Amino acid sequence: MLGTEPRNSTAQAALLDLQQQDDPQIEERRIKSMLAKSPNDASLHATLGNFYAEQNQWPAAQQSYFDAYRLNASADNAFNLGVSLDQMGKPKLALPYYQEALQLAQQSSASGIDKAALEARIASIQ
Repeated sequence: MLGTEPRNSTAQAALLDLQQQDDPQIEERRIKSMLAKSPNDASLHATLGNFYAEQNQWPAAQQSYFDAYRLNASADNAFNLGVSLDQMGKPKLALPYYQEALQLAQQSSASGIDKAALEARIASIQ
């Protein structure tokens, strides 16, 4: 995809998710630079959330995942938002996002969410 559309931000976000930089500050700046050019790209917001999650910076991850979810209420974005809230000790706030993620994941095979594990987490919160 990048070969035919070098400015495709979704493909660039996926590539950034795969590449690990030695310097986290450089990686963060690269993602934020791409976001500055495409502020309404949910994939880039999710990529930034993934970066912050890897750094255990859950409040920042939660904000980025919320931005991704706001732009694209997909199963993966709802799930990531739920996980970030859960990691911040807010399982009751995470619950509706987990429930939505499960519902959306059951409607589509595109999501890589472990539905059984998600159902178990939902049950433990309720």
